[in-house]
Amino acid sequence: MTDIAEDYGAKETVKVKGEKGEKSRKIKASSTSEAVEGQYKMVVFESKNIGDNHVMRQDVDGTWSSKDGGGSLVKGIKDPEAYYGENFNDPNAKITYFYRGTDKLGQKK
Repeated sequence: MTDIAEDYGAKETVKVKGEKGEKSRKIKASSTSEAVEGQYKMVVFESKNIGDNHVMRQDVDGTWSSKDGGGSLVKGIKDPEAYYGENFNDPNAKITYFYRGTDKLGQKK
């Protein structure tokens, strides 16, 4: 996990309660992992060039949102990794998918 994600209490794995007699299970965040109730799925791109660090959030409809500092909010992104590659300058950025509680978004630990 990246330092940026850890600063915000991110979890790469979350526990999901089972339904109707099913056991609870753990889900590891990835580009293809499912949505989890009460959690945002997010991705952080951590670059050696601090200006190219970026975090994106997956929305309820399965697309992604991006807001670059003082720039405008971009919604409806289908592939966060392609979007990052087209808009930032570091093809070697470390990419980490993680979950963050919806009640904790934007807050440090």
